[in-house]
Amino acid sequence: MPAGSYKLLMIIGRFYPDTGGTEKACQRTAQKLKERGCDITILTEYREGLPAYEMIDGIPVYRYIKGWHVFEATYMLSVLSFLLQHRHRINGILCFGLYLFTAPAILFCRCTGRRIFFRLGSARETGDIHRIAQLKQNRFILWCAKKAHGAVALTGEIEAELAGKGFLQDKIVRISNGVDTEKFFPPPEKPASPFVICYVGRLVAGKGLETLI
Repeated sequence: MPAGSYKLLMIIGRFYPDTGGTEKACQRTAQKLKERGCDITILTEYREGLPAYEMIDGIPVYRYIKGWHVFEATYMLSVLSFLLQHRHRINGILCFGLYLFTAPAILFCRCTGRRIFFRLGSARETGDIHRIAQLKQNRFILWCAKKAHGAVALTGEIEAELAGKGFLQDKIVRISNGVDTEKFFPPPEKPASPFVICYVGRLVAGKGLETLI
């Protein structure tokens, strides 16, 4: 199917104005695919004080998902409701994260013949596998996840976690975070110090700062 006629829905828990790594990855991926001619739509959680619908960088963003933790069923039903309402505008789905929204999206795609992939952002205590283990619907989410067409893993550690949960190796795709080489490139001259370390990120557990230090 030509890029210009492909309608891709991206689903993510939090989106702009949140600016974490996953949120930025979603926004930049959406922008690049839009530049290639894809029709992109983003579905995210409802946020008090933010519009239920708005255009961000020319991409429609729906803050439609409602419910949280104790309302897990309501959360998933709100995702399914959106998918059914907008089914004519969806050829495929990319989920940024493995969470409550992933399960209804996979069931929807499997029942309607659409393609779906999900992307895991981290491992260990801050990772998707650990996070869904805290949910009542964790077994259902994992069962659904194994029926997706593929899981995108940023690192070998994420790959290992997926394999440990029984995901087939041929469904795990290793794609590391990209780097915009027009913005980030080696300096023309070597720094004065013979050894320089730069860390960019939040100061939280799970980032591996203790290993770096």
